[in-house]
Amino acid sequence: MNKKPHIIFLSTNTINLDRKNYNFTQRYYFAKEYFNLHYFLRKPRYIEENLRAGAIIHQTPSKNRFFYMLYLIWYVAKYRKKYNFKAIIIEPSSLNIVGLIFKVLFNINWIIDIWDIPFRDLRKSYLSRLKRRIQILLFRPLFKLADLYIVSIIPDFQLKELNLQTSKIRAYKNAIFLDDNNNQRQNLGYYDIFTIIIQRSEFHKGFGLELMLDAFKIILKKIDAQLVVIGEVKQDVQISLNKFKPKNKIVQTGFLPHQEYIEITLKSHVCVIPFPNTIDLEQTYPIKAIEFMALGKAIVTSNLEGLRRLIDGAGVLINQITPENLANAIIDLHDHPEKRRALEMKAKERANLFDAKTKNESIFKEIIALL
Repeated sequence: MNKKPHIIFLSTNTINLDRKNYNFTQRYYFAKEYFNLHYFLRKPRYIEENLRAGAIIHQTPSKNRFFYMLYLIWYVAKYRKKYNFKAIIIEPSSLNIVGLIFKVLFNINWIIDIWDIPFRDLRKSYLSRLKRRIQILLFRPLFKLADLYIVSIIPDFQLKELNLQTSKIRAYKNAIFLDDNNNQRQNLGYYDIFTIIIQRSEFHKGFGLELMLDAFKIILKKIDAQLVVIGEVKQDVQISLNKFKPKNKIVQTGFLPHQEYIEITLKSHVCVIPFPNTIDLEQTYPIKAIEFMALGKAIVTSNLEGLRRLIDGAGVLINQITPENLANAIIDLHDHPEKRRALEMKAKERANLFDAKTKNESIFKEIIALL
C-alpha cells in the first residue's frame, strides 16, 4: 500500500527537459519520490509527456488566474477527505492567497518556494518600481503567515523587505543535475576560433549584454574571436546587437534546447557572466555559473556576492565590471591557455558541490519534518 502523503504543487511555469535545471522543474521532479504529487496545470502551460509519470496532473479549465484559484479551492474542498492533503508548495506570487485559504480552512501546511526574487522588477522603470513596492506592501502580511520558506537566493538583500520569520527560512544555493553534465564531458574539442559564450534564458536591459558588446569591440582589436549569444534577446537589447559591427563575429542562437546549449558551450573557450553591480543581481545564484563549471569551462564574471559564493576561486572575478576590465580578463585567458586550463579543472571540481539530488533531498526532509 502506498502511504506517501498527498501534497499540492503550484507553479505558473512550463516544465520540460530544456528547463531541467530550473528550481521549479527540480522541485516537481524530486517531489514525486517522496509524495503523491498533485500538480495543477494552468493553461497554456504544460508538462512534457516523459515527465508526467509519477504525478497526478490536473488540467484546470481556465487560464485566468482568478478562476484558476477558484478551481483549486473547489477541488481541494471536494477531495480533501479522499486525499488528506498535507502540504501545498507555491512560488512567491499572488497564488499564495490559496495557500492561506488552505491553511485556515483545511489545516494544510503552506510552503513558499522562493527560487527567485519575489515580485522581481526586470523593467527598472518608475512604474515597475512602484508596482513592486505596492506588491511588497500588499503581500508582506500574507507571506509572513506561511509555515516554511525554501529560499534559493541570498536572504540578506531584498527578501528582507518581506520581514519573514527567520526560524522558518531554509536557505540553499542553486544546484543542477550533475550526472547529466558529467555525461556530456566528451572531448568535442574547441572551436577553431577563440569563442566566448554569453547565455541567459532572456536578455533584458541591464543584465550585461550591452556591456559584453562594448568589451567585445576591445577584444577584436587585440585577437580574433567570436561571441555566441544564447537565449532570447528582448527588443530594447536587440537594438545594440543589430548595430554591432562586424556582424560576422557574433552568433545569435536564440533559446536553445538543453542538449544543443551544452554542445556549443563545451566547444567554447571562455564563458562570461557580465552582470553589472546591482542589488538585484548581487543576491542571486546564477544557474548558468554552475552549468559552466560542471562543463569544465573557464568563467569570467562580476565579483558579486552570489557569484562569489558559487565560484570561489574557480573562475575570474572582476571587482569593477567595465568593458575594459572585462576585455582584459578575457584576452588574458586567450594569451595564457595554461591559466585557462587550470580554471577549467578547478571549475569541474567545484561544481560537485551543487548537486540537485542532494539539495532536493534536504528540502523534502525539511518538508516531511513539518508534516
